[in-house]
Amino acid sequence: PREKQVPLVPVSVLQVIRLSRLPRRALSRSLVRLTRAWIKSEQAETMPSLLRSATSCLLVVLAACSASAKRDLLATATTTTTTRPPPAKSKSAVTTTPTTTKNNTTRKNVVMDIPSNNSPVVPNGEEFDAPLTLTPEGFKSEYVMINPEVRDPKNGKPDFKIVAVHLVHVPGTNTYLYMERPSGGTRNIAATMNMDTMVWTPVTTPDGLFCCGHTVLADGQVVVVGGHQYNAGWAYGMKSIRLFNPRQNATLLNKTAEMSFARWYPTPTLLASGKVLIMGGTQGVGAGSPRNYKYEIFDPEKPFQMPMPQFDIDPTYMKVVKQNYYPFNFVMPTGHIFNFCGRNGRILDAEKGAYLSAVVPFRPGYAHGQFPYTGTGAMLALDPANNYTQMEVMLFGGNNEQATVKGNENMIAGRWSHRMRITWDATGRTYQFSGWAEEDMFIPRVMGDVVNLPNGDLILMNGAMRGLAGDAGNGGDSRANRPSLWAQLYQPEKPKDSRYTTLDASQVARLYHSVAALTINGTILVSGCDRCWKLHSAVPSFVVSPIRFEYRNEIFYPPYWYDHDNKPKIVAINGDNSTDSILQLDFNEQFTITWTGFTDANPNVPVTGVTLVAPSSVTHSFNANQRVVILPKVDIDLATKTARMLTPPNPYIAPPQMYMMFLLNGKVYGPGRWVHLVDKRGVAKTGPNGVLLNPQYCLAAWTLQAAALGGVRCCSRAGLAAASRYSGPHQRVVQQQQWRQLAGIWFGADVISTFQPLPLAPAPAASHSCVL
Repeated sequence: PREKQVPLVPVSVLQVIRLSRLPRRALSRSLVRLTRAWIKSEQAETMPSLLRSATSCLLVVLAACSASAKRDLLATATTTTTTRPPPAKSKSAVTTTPTTTKNNTTRKNVVMDIPSNNSPVVPNGEEFDAPLTLTPEGFKSEYVMINPEVRDPKNGKPDFKIVAVHLVHVPGTNTYLYMERPSGGTRNIAATMNMDTMVWTPVTTPDGLFCCGHTVLADGQVVVVGGHQYNAGWAYGMKSIRLFNPRQNATLLNKTAEMSFARWYPTPTLLASGKVLIMGGTQGVGAGSPRNYKYEIFDPEKPFQMPMPQFDIDPTYMKVVKQNYYPFNFVMPTGHIFNFCGRNGRILDAEKGAYLSAVVPFRPGYAHGQFPYTGTGAMLALDPANNYTQMEVMLFGGNNEQATVKGNENMIAGRWSHRMRITWDATGRTYQFSGWAEEDMFIPRVMGDVVNLPNGDLILMNGAMRGLAGDAGNGGDSRANRPSLWAQLYQPEKPKDSRYTTLDASQVARLYHSVAALTINGTILVSGCDRCWKLHSAVPSFVVSPIRFEYRNEIFYPPYWYDHDNKPKIVAINGDNSTDSILQLDFNEQFTITWTGFTDANPNVPVTGVTLVAPSSVTHSFNANQRVVILPKVDIDLATKTARMLTPPNPYIAPPQMYMMFLLNGKVYGPGRWVHLVDKRGVAKTGPNGVLLNPQYCLAAWTLQAAALGGVRCCSRAGLAAASRYSGPHQRVVQQQQWRQLAGIWFGADVISTFQPLPLAPAPAASHSCVL
């Protein structure tokens, strides 16, 4: 209640409440800075958590202030609050002069400061009236328009186009599966686009695909689940399970089964076992539809199974997230699922239907992430430096819950990201959370997309500065406005508040139903938006879409792509130099990779690391299959341009599927090559069993070096037999007393006396094995 908050709120906030009754207008830059400084001041730090949550919504109130009210507020607040000093202006600050608009009124252009990290302090939702060079010298990035050839395969005449509402990178290829809503204006709602030939191929579908979920399977197929109600002649598809197998029939989505529950806006997630978790969505179109209180497990080895196994979703989680639209689900290095939606999350053992007691911290701050306040999110690269015991999750932008209140439809989007580190404590068998660390993105963004680069950096793009996701009440226009045209680079290893760099601006508005996906050469395919006309932006590059449906495609070139002389290029993997073949690799397997320079100018370019990147499966601002894994090094010989590496220790680190392999030279990476990670020993079949031990706690036949390199992770007693068959590079055997100690940690003191490692006999390739 407000009367209970009065004694704790500084005078400036009371003044804001009074002034908020005045007519709504856009926020000034000075007021934004003032408010954020107040929220981060010492007064805010000591406030109760409930009041801090209310205070973080101040921008909602401030959006109603008039220009005169802002001046009054500024005069009052600067004398009653403790604020941090404003950032110093750089030499590259841009100032502009007043301009006269068509109605002969004078409007002052925005004065932009470029901080030292070259990211503009963009006024929330305001426009730019003057060209602004954002990218620092020598740090080029670029959007380039591409025009796939649109031909009817029967007669060769110009044919259909597809809006990329849904986009899947078909594993092992340079081809992308596009899917759209039935109202897209064509007779096809699915097609593939080959990036090599730039040719479309229509794909037949049995029913409506709009608002479905999708991911890839371990064997390279694509699975598409749920979808739309009967519409525009397309059959009801909300319960459908469909498979796309391009190696058998590249023109057909084949329906194999139905789920027990209809799903609109579901998220499918490829698990370590090769099965697929299907969660979320409503049983009808829109928020008033019945919710789905259960998730289902699809087994590709039983594609016709009905009903599929199903489990209850945590009721306390469902009570808070409500619709559970497109939940952000990530496979953790333990095999558990990080399940997050809006502001809330849980940790789940999916195949057992068990939730862990650990509760993911509540996302604080201005922005909510679930539709229609849609934000985006990603998991940072998994690193063997910490034995893969840590993962970090990031959430970007979105809008505030008050944006759905009548009169707030054009509300400013959030310009903050949140990052959290999650660590598995094997001894205590629990998770430790760092809490969400907030950082200014400088640009408001709702409905954004984020793409993981092979080097661990992220590219943030697409979306709008104002409004919400979805269709407007008139049934055809966007609920958002002011497109966020600038791409941004996020560098995780940099100090806080210096990680964002603003890059090139797109020509095209990418709002509702837009996508972005990494390509095999390390660029980004950008497409989609089916409610992107009648928009305005003063950014010079912007070109308004002439029709409602956005068919234009772009390629975004990140800064690292241009450093051709320092790019390494893969020559061969395990001696295989064919670019047409896809090499199969097991988990915890050593392999050899040779390279050369991308150009003749520098054939001796060094290599510092190797990463795997999963193919994209993106819709509605979430990439359900995005994953980057840094591989453990054995050794890298620069003289012979040969690297010996290890694949990930187990399928929990990298679920079995096809991955793009990239070589790194620092942050620079060359073109990728496909490999296929296959769980040949079936280690993941038993599931995580609640916990997953660190490599040093496993009872497989490791040496100290093997453990240091990541080793094999045992997930259950049953998994020990399989784990004992793993072999790898090593120099000396762990001593018997160490094995006894590890056995006590895993099984308890009562079994230490029964554990006796047998003598190790030499095996081929200098490897060893033992039995329990």
